[in-house]
Amino acid sequence: MKAQVDERLNSLANGTKTERNQDIIEEVLKELKEENLYVETEIKKKKKIKKEKKEKKVAKEKKTKKKSSAMLEEELPEASEEEEEPTPKPKKMKKKSKPE
Repeated sequence: MKAQVDERLNSLANGTKTERNQDIIEEVLKELKEENLYVETEIKKKKKIKKEKKEKKVAKEKKTKKKSSAMLEEELPEASEEEEEPTPKPKKMKKKSKPE
């Protein structure tokens, strides 16, 4: 901890970037896993699997959305050629004046 504080003070004085806490945590976890000292709990495993599934689903939705929009763009020029007459606008209603 003291080393991290000293590093941050030096970086503030010199204007250099410091390591992010997330990067440091990932580095420590990697070292623990290499030494077989890190045990992943069932809850974390489930969360990790759920997160991966969600990311795959989002990627798939983006892909299908992109395909459908490309298909719509191909169909739109044909449809616009057929419908060139303007649509009439609805008439505005006048407000009734209040009787005095």
